[in-house]
Amino acid sequence: MLIIATCSFDSYRKEKQYEAQMKICDTMRYVNENQQIFLHGFEPGEIKKLTFYLVRKNKIVRTIISSSYIEKRDSEKYASLQIPFKSFLLTDTIIVKTYDNLYFEIKYEYYTERFRTMFGYAGFCECSLLSTVNNQESSSNTSLMKDSAIKNNILP
Repeated sequence: MLIIATCSFDSYRKEKQYEAQMKICDTMRYVNENQQIFLHGFEPGEIKKLTFYLVRKNKIVRTIISSSYIEKRDSEKYASLQIPFKSFLLTDTIIVKTYDNLYFEIKYEYYTERFRTMFGYAGFCECSLLSTVNNQESSSNTSLMKDSAIKNNILP
């Protein structure tokens, strides 16, 4: 009986902790983390110049033209770089334009991630950042695939 009561209380405590963390994630308004993006399927010349637009309330509030942010190239078809905005609102949209006028729309949101072990929920959780690229859910790794680029101008 004591074991059942202990397990029930532990389960109740973990659920309350998860609910409290959800409330914290819901109050987050800024993205302050350095966000890495991955570029797939591009030739080197196609990504030699990238333009980043920070869009807030359907207006461009900041533009950065980048030719030096590319960090590494593992192959001819893959590169990674940091988004050049250090901090932005969670409601902002980032638009990336390539040299040959392909567009990517990136949005972010926080969600509460539960950590699990082989015995179930471990009892702790945290806010994790989820990206959406061109209205398709990505993951914590923001990937820009050449095949999924928008070919029409989407700038406000």
